[in-house]
Formats: sequence, C-alpha cells, structure tokens
Amino acid sequence: MENQRIKDIFSRYLQNKCSVEEAKELLDNFHSDNEEHLRQLIILELNRREPSGDDRKLESASEEVLAKIKKQIYRNHQNVPVSWWQANRWLRTGIAASLLIALGTWLYLSLSPVQSDKPTLRDQITADLKPGQNKATLTLPDGRRLSLDDQKNDQLKLLTGDAEISKTTSGQLIYQHSPRSGPGFTVFHTLETPKGGQYQIKLADGTLVWLNSDSKLAYPATFKSAGTRTVKLTGEAYFEVAHNPAQPFIVQTTGQTVEVLGTHFNMMAYENDDHQETTLLKGAVKVGFSTKSKILHPGQQAQTKLNSSEIYILLHVDTGKITSWREGIFTFDNSDIDDVMKQLSRWYDAVVIYQGEKPSVTFTGVIPRNNNLSKVLEVLELAGGVKFKIEGNRIIVRR
Repeated sequence: MENQRIKDIFSRYLQNKCSVEEAKELLDNFHSDNEEHLRQLIILELNRREPSGDDRKLESASEEVLAKIKKQIYRNHQNVPVSWWQANRWLRTGIAASLLIALGTWLYLSLSPVQSDKPTLRDQITADLKPGQNKATLTLPDGRRLSLDDQKNDQLKLLTGDAEISKTTSGQLIYQHSPRSGPGFTVFHTLETPKGGQYQIKLADGTLVWLNSDSKLAYPATFKSAGTRTVKLTGEAYFEVAHNPAQPFIVQTTGQTVEVLGTHFNMMAYENDDHQETTLLKGAVKVGFSTKSKILHPGQQAQTKLNSSEIYILLHVDTGKITSWREGIFTFDNSDIDDVMKQLSRWYDAVVIYQGEKPSVTFTGVIPRNNNLSKVLEVLELAGGVKFKIEGNRIIVRR
C-alpha cells in the first residue's frame, strides 16, 4: 500500500499536481535507501514515454537519471547543517520541492518528449542558442590582448614581467613566479569573460579563481612587491584563497572591499546590478562598504546596495545554490522572472525582451547549464504562467 501511495504521488508530480508536502514525502522515500523503488519509478516513466524502447538503452537511461537525482540529493544534504535540517520544517519542505523539480527536470531533459499536437517552443525558434563555454580574453600590461580560446591547451607559454604564464591541458590559466625575475614592480593583468563565457585561473600565490560569464578580474602578475594581494573584480567569481597571514588577500569591487587571509567565498558584483553579494563557504572575511565593515562566517552572506551605506548580513544561506554555477547548474530558489532571465542572458549571450505585462511567476529548481537555450526555456514553461520565444539572439517573454 505504501509503495502504491509513493507511485501515485510520483505520477501526480509528473503532472504538476503534487503538493509540497507530498513532494517532501516522496523525497524522504528516495532518501531512505529505497533506491530500487526510485529506479522502478523511473523505468515506468521511461516505458510510458518510449514503450518500444531498447531494453539496454532503457536501463542505461534509468541509471543515468538515478545517478543525477542521487547526486543532487547528496549535494543539498551536504549544504544543510544537521541541526537546521532537523529543526526547520520550512527548510526541509523547500529543499524537497526543489529536488523534486530537479527530478522532473532531469526526466524531462533525459527522455523523449510526449507527442502533442500543441505548438511547442521548439516550433518557434529561428536559431537556437548554445550554452556558454570556456572562453576569455587576457590583456597584458603592454596592451596585447590574447583570445584564450584561440590558444591551444598546453601550448601557451609566456614570460612577462615577474611571471611565467601557461595554459594547462584542461584549459586553466596558470601564473608562476619566474625564477629569472627580480623584485620588479606591480603590474596588473586583466582576464575578461564575455557573455556566454567562463574561465578558471590560478594566480601566482596559488589562489584559484573561477570567473563566471560577463566578468572581469584585474590582478598582479605576481605579489612580490606588495604588502597585500589585491585584485579587482567586476561580475561574479568564486575564490579559493591561498593562506598567507603575512599578506592579506583583498578583493575590490565598486565601493566594496573584502579582506581575507585564506578562505573560500563567492562574490557577485555586476555593474548593472543594484546590489552586491559576498557569500562565505569557509574561513572568515571582512566586508567593507562605505565607512562600515562586518565579519562574515561560513554559511553567511553580506549584501550591499549602491543606494545605501548599510551592510546586510544573511545568517543562513544555501551556499550550494549560490555556487552551483561553478558546477554547471542553474539553481533557482523562488527566483522571479527578472533574476532568471538575467542569468540566462549572461550565459547564452542573449537579449531579453518582455512583451506585454511582465509575468509574475517564480521558479524553484535546478537545470543543467550545458543544455541549449530552448531546452531550458521549455523546462521553465512547465511552471506555467509564462511563454517564451527565441528570435535570433533575443528571448521574447510573455504571459
């Protein structure tokens, strides 16, 4: 009887008729080591959509979907402290709803769509847009600009100032102190990603930086001649700072300064946004804005607004959601249409146009960033209340 109830809930979920409480019950069932039951539910859905499918392909597809669901469940449980998971009913149900939407997304993207006579988004595409890739431009102090995606991996070798620059087989840009250099002067290099681009760099001190799309990082080739390790950011980046108490690491954005000794954190400071966010995953940072400063601890986020001198601290944030872009995932948590379209615009290098009244819808769930734009928009349409159309590099949004 219990298995039948879970099966019924699963069926209602796929028809968008599942309540949040039912979603939590379904999630609890999946997380209680009842893996075989989840596998059977997936296979049933695969059979429903492809009744004449090859058995081996069916099994392979079911295992792929199962692995993705389990990975997402594990990631979300890791990002929630046990005490909070036990004490906060709203948090449990919110994560349950998010994960079940994730499950529906994986199924939707992994399986062939149900045949329908209704016009689909795919019928309204003049040219689909591909997801972003590893691409960036490096500007050297002498004014030279190198398109890094034109440079073959493991073949870029440069000696400039105090640093040796190379590109690994995986495409990471690496700076190292040149053994032939003297004390030298502090010279800044600039790494810039376009819309539809991202890049990873290892600075000369060992600090790792992941740069999101439409972002810019200015940094010294080495940190030999400076009392601090200072870099400048526009856009969004994730930092894993090499520990060096004698030389604090400082990130400067418009009106804001973040000082660390060694830590992991995410910063979002786009020029066209009215606020900036610093989210701490490990260690401690001091956020300075206007004439004020505050200390952040792991799991906290500092928000600053350009029209205010205050620093607002959020005490418990889902750090996994905030940094999921680095793992190739869009994560939405009750996100409004503006926030969602802003992320898609940057990743797919698209222009967003609203036709008529802007839809008042919100989205909660996860979607892989490696899909073409049309698939992402199809998933978003499943939430109801919004329709999309792709015309060239434009996303048309309407109710």
